[in-house]
Amino acid sequence: MEKESTTPFYLPLKEFLEGGKKIRPALLLLVHDACGGGGEDPHPAAAAVELIHAASLIHDDIIDRSDFRRGEISFHVKYGFEMSILIADFILSLVLGIANRYRDRKVGEILADTAKKMSVGEMLEVQA
Repeated sequence: MEKESTTPFYLPLKEFLEGGKKIRPALLLLVHDACGGGGEDPHPAAAAVELIHAASLIHDDIIDRSDFRRGEISFHVKYGFEMSILIADFILSLVLGIANRYRDRKVGEILADTAKKMSVGEMLEVQA
C-alpha cells in the first residue's frame, strides 16, 4: 500500500487498517502452510482478504448508521459518508490490483466471489 501514499486515501486507510486482529489473513497463511506451502506467494492474497474485510466494515457501519466500531468512532463519522464510500471503493480497486498480480486466475475469481458475497450479504441485511 506504500505506493498509494500520494493519494488522499492513504492516511485514513492506513489508520483504519492498523486496528483489528488480522485473523482472516492469518488463517489464509496457515491454510497455505498446512496444504504444503507451494505455489505463488500467499501474502498479497492474504492482504486482499483483509482489504475486502476492511471495505465491508466501512460499508456496514454506513448502512447500519453505527457511530462506533471496535470502541472507536466509526470511519464515516470521522471522515464523512462521501469519503468513506470512496475509500471503500478504493480498497476494492486495491484488491483488483492484487488479484491481477497472480498468474493463477483462480485467485482473482475467489477474491471477486468473496467481494460479491459480501455485497449480497449487505443487501440482504438492508432488505430485511
